[in-house]
Amino acid sequence: MNYGDFNDVKKMIKILGIKKVATIFREKSKEKRCNYRPEIKNYFRLYFDKYA
Repeated sequence: MNYGDFNDVKKMIKILGIKKVATIFREKSKEKRCNYRPEIKNYFRLYFDKYA
């Protein structure tokens, strides 16, 4: 998510489903050391809270 664009995320959602992608994102973003930049983490937290 840090290095892809939104089209890459949409492809991933199409393949895995939005609930699965949201679950993976939430699990990975809760880790103490995660690879997501703060603005990316915030955007997708809001996005998945609204749509998943």
